[in-house]
Amino acid sequence: MLPGTTFPDTEVYLNHVLTGERILLLGMKYTDAKTGRVYMQDTAGWMLPTGKGTVFYFMMGHRAEDFQNAAYRRLLSNAVEYSK
Repeated sequence: MLPGTTFPDTEVYLNHVLTGERILLLGMKYTDAKTGRVYMQDTAGWMLPTGKGTVFYFMMGHRAEDFQNAAYRRLLSNAVEYSK
């Protein structure tokens, strides 16, 4: 079992298809409440060095409540620190 955190009721984008290389940072596991089907993918967070900077993408953050999650705030803070 890997460490993780939970984001209740946040938006989930399934089946991301990335074009080009990305450095994968985190994955996600989602259980559909209606069907009970479990989805897992490794593209919930990634980074892409480009030109003079770095692009970070994180699936979470569509709801204000997502930012109350201490693990998510740490993840965002780490991304900012990495970019300095």
